[in-house]
Amino acid sequence: GTDTNDFNSIHRIIRSAIKDKKVVRDGTGEEEREYIHVQDAAMICQRLLENDLNGCEHVMATGYQRYKIKEIINMINKMLGDDIEVEFTGKKNVEHYSITPYRFQPKVARKIHLERSIDLGQGLFECIEELYKQIGDDH
Repeated sequence: GTDTNDFNSIHRIIRSAIKDKKVVRDGTGEEEREYIHVQDAAMICQRLLENDLNGCEHVMATGYQRYKIKEIINMINKMLGDDIEVEFTGKKNVEHYSITPYRFQPKVARKIHLERSIDLGQGLFECIEELYKQIGDDH
């Protein structure tokens, strides 16, 4: 099936690519995201806790680089041997944002990055390895 939100969408894309050799996704593939590795997000949280913000600040942890969804799927496809069928339905999902996750809120969030972060390709490769093991264990 297609994704209804972006929670763990990378895992769903990779799982579908491995199991079905096919990825179906709403939208056109032009939608952009700033991906962050879970370990990097955890590191940011740890630093925030160490600095004790006393609940006075809102923060947003994101990756450094913007990627189109079709670029991410293309990377995954190449890592899996370039034989995955990819289909974009063109349907707009009103719950998805096209370029930015920001929406007007009375409180301003500070965007936080790490000086060094885990490479997106490395993160995708780790997900592929993990899901291959899971899928193998399921059968």
